[in-house]
Amino acid sequence: MMRDDRRPVAVTVVAWLYIAAGGAMFALHVPGLLAGRADSGWVELTEALAVVAGVFLLRRRNWARWLAVAWMAFHVAISFPVVRMLAVHGAFFAVIAWVLFQPAAGRYFRGGAGGAGSGSGGGVAAADGEAAGNEAG
Repeated sequence: MMRDDRRPVAVTVVAWLYIAAGGAMFALHVPGLLAGRADSGWVELTEALAVVAGVFLLRRRNWARWLAVAWMAFHVAISFPVVRMLAVHGAFFAVIAWVLFQPAAGRYFRGGAGGAGSGSGGGVAAADGEAAGNEAG
């Protein structure tokens, strides 16, 4: 069985968007942290998690795609009740989840160096494997 170890372009785009957005927002919120605002530590932590998710998506860690989706789901949750924010974050959530859980992305994350953090999701891996066989034909 031949493995395709190439990272899907869409995964690369999502990873770099997480790195860029997380890094930019982290930098933007540093003054609040330095001023001692009560919630700034939590805000900076969430922005740092975006960067972590992006970096480890590029490093082929399966847990990073779950972190990326959870990070966006958190933003959907904190968007209530502002309808416009909810719509934007909800759309981003749907696209990101779709990109990161496509069969090609599943194959990419399963193909990573064995070891800590790169494992697959059990039954999900079998479903992705079946889809891979169907796509090859």
